[in-house]
Amino acid sequence: MQLQYLCSFSVDDDIKRRLGRLPPDLHTLYDELYQLLAAGPGATEAAVFKNALQWLLCARRALRTEEFLCAVSLDVQQGQIVSLASKDHVLKICNNFVVFDSELDTFRFAHLSVREYLEQKPEYSRPTTNALAAEVCLWTVISTSPSKATQKLLAEMGWQAETLRAELKDLSRYADIYWAEHCRFAKEFRSSGRLKAALEDMLLSNGGASSSIALWNKRLERHLENYDYRYLGMPLVDTIPATGSLNCTGLLVSCAFDFVEHIEVVLQSRIETIQCVNQRGHGPLDITIANGNCAALAFLLTLDQQETKITQKMVVAAAGNYRNGKEVMALLLEQRGSDIEITKEVVVAAAGNEDNGKEVMALLLEQRGSDIEITKEVVVAAAGNYRNGKEVMALLLEQRGSDIEITKEVVVAAAGNYRNGKEVMALLLEQRGSDIEITKEVVVAAAGNENNGEEVMALLLEQRGSDIEITKEVVVLICCNFDKEIVALLLKQRGSNIEITKEVVVAAAGNYRNGKEVMALLLEQRGSDIEITKEVVAAAANSG
Repeated sequence: MQLQYLCSFSVDDDIKRRLGRLPPDLHTLYDELYQLLAAGPGATEAAVFKNALQWLLCARRALRTEEFLCAVSLDVQQGQIVSLASKDHVLKICNNFVVFDSELDTFRFAHLSVREYLEQKPEYSRPTTNALAAEVCLWTVISTSPSKATQKLLAEMGWQAETLRAELKDLSRYADIYWAEHCRFAKEFRSSGRLKAALEDMLLSNGGASSSIALWNKRLERHLENYDYRYLGMPLVDTIPATGSLNCTGLLVSCAFDFVEHIEVVLQSRIETIQCVNQRGHGPLDITIANGNCAALAFLLTLDQQETKITQKMVVAAAGNYRNGKEVMALLLEQRGSDIEITKEVVVAAAGNEDNGKEVMALLLEQRGSDIEITKEVVVAAAGNYRNGKEVMALLLEQRGSDIEITKEVVVAAAGNYRNGKEVMALLLEQRGSDIEITKEVVVAAAGNENNGEEVMALLLEQRGSDIEITKEVVVLICCNFDKEIVALLLKQRGSNIEITKEVVVAAAGNYRNGKEVMALLLEQRGSDIEITKEVVAAAANSG
């Protein structure tokens, strides 16, 4: 970056003077370049520079070239679009902060240190950058409505509509999918200025099929048919109202994305919408609990209890909520504890909660321990919890160890746990080893564990190798799915009990990840027992 900057001078004396004043560290260099670029030769280029940095910080996915150029060209302050010649123009404006990745067809920061530098500046905080993106996305979305009220609002805010629809087209799909998510992260900026006005217009425009929220919802259904938007998919689906309930879409959106400050406004405008449901039959409480939206939930729980009843299904959803399960459950217990029954299904959901199962389970044990029965299903759910199974299992063993039975199903679930199976299995062997039987089903589960089955199998062979029943099926599975080290360990410990059948050799030859090494090991140690049949050759050819 310093060399490129020096090359911008054309006179030797200027270069020499600058050489004597080069910044001593990267942060200072970024500061100098940022001040230079942020000031810019003109207000338009300065706006594009800041827009580009903000979008790269907050975009919910990598933007394609056309989307990015459209996004950074929208000046929400002036309500107009900047005419940009090409991506080269943007790169010139952003100098060394931003580069273009031609393979991925997207812009990105030149280095991780650029992101780290910007994130330290208040003007690039997460709420600030998302507020910009939210305004741009809402501008794009509500401009599709021909209603007079929306057109009047756009004019009042200085946002053009008719003249911009063609230019906004490249960003329309992104805006449809992510406007609400950007509003969620904009936090306090939702409560003032243009963003508040645009968001209220969107949420309250339930006046008919031509309203901005109705048109958006219709497009959203088409988007969701063609693409799975991963973690964002659930709240988006939750915003689609049941047939004939268009007037409650604003409430559904507010509950799905935790716009607590707008829920009361929406309810006051149409009080009957508290009873509304989406296309899946879920009401406001179901939606806030399922999405872990604590602020919205806390508000809804203050309403009439007859209209906001807590069902058993809701409590199960709270226990299994992977985002904020503990906080959601704590709210329910605090405000509606007398209505909440901790059933077997609730405890199973907590034990299987992939992200905060330990915290939810600890809360339940602390506040309602006498109501909690640790059933076989609960222990199986904990053993199979692929993210924090070890932590949940350790908590259960520590606090309720005498109530826990380590059944065959529990050991199978641990062996098949594809992310932390080794840790769960090691915990079980350490604390309850005498209760654990290594059956054929356990070995089959480990063999089918593609992520860390080899580690689980190595642990079992090392600690309980003599207890493992070595059937032909077990040997076939190990040779088919595991690496050379596991097969070598098996041969070392139980070699005299292992028959190298035709099926075993075919399995080794067909091992698509480790076939060559496994076959070499078998030939080296048991070559006299191996017959190279046409089935073996075919398996080797198919595995590549």
